[in-house]
Amino acid sequence: MKLDQIRIDGGTQARAKMSEETVQQYTDLLKEGVKFPPVTVFYDGKDYWLADGFNRYYAHIAIKRDIIDIDIKKGTKLDAKLFACGANASHGQPRTNADKRNAVLMVLSEPEWKGWSEREIARHCNVTHTLVQDVKKSLAADSTLKPIPREPKKVLPKFEEPEYDETDNMRETIATLNEELEKANRAAAAGVLADDMENAREIMERQAQEIKTLQAENDGLKATRDTMMVEIRELKKQCAYYQKKLAVSEKENEGK
Repeated sequence: MKLDQIRIDGGTQARAKMSEETVQQYTDLLKEGVKFPPVTVFYDGKDYWLADGFNRYYAHIAIKRDIIDIDIKKGTKLDAKLFACGANASHGQPRTNADKRNAVLMVLSEPEWKGWSEREIARHCNVTHTLVQDVKKSLAADSTLKPIPREPKKVLPKFEEPEYDETDNMRETIATLNEELEKANRAAAAGVLADDMENAREIMERQAQEIKTLQAENDGLKATRDTMMVEIRELKKQCAYYQKKLAVSEKENEGK
């Protein structure tokens, strides 16, 4: 399926934070010809909602591969969200404790699910029922979710000449999505009303559209940069050629 047919703006990402490192690892493996399992999407008769495989999705974008293998399941966006809450329990990038807590928070934020028993929520999220108890206790004690601690950003090496980095776009996109996920987490824990949640979803959808526009603009800038790099290399070759000719000429003059 083409990547642009898959929707990622429905709040179906259950992780507390996307991993740039994992996306880069998957990108490198794809370049080496490694075949990944299909991503999981839910089809509601109109849209295909990504439920599992966000790292693989972004790795395909990073190498400009517009087709990805998919496993289609029949269901709504809400079904995709519930599936995402229990994904990656036994495959892919291991879930962190923050990811597991975030999955529980996603379930508790939906009116259809928040009345479930702790064991039922635990079963769908692939976590222990004691973790569900802990999350509920935290919400009862503090109705606002504290921002999830961020790992310090890694300092990338600097080069004398700009090098083409095909993951520049993805780092920006992932950073933006992490910010939106953090906002959604705070909203879920605060027990906001359904109308407020819908407004939050609309904001995330607009943000996703803006990201696509920025990506298109960024692609244009990269194309211009690549052209300039080619011209610079040609100029360097010409300079080296004339320097060599000048050196030969100077030796001939010395001989005279």
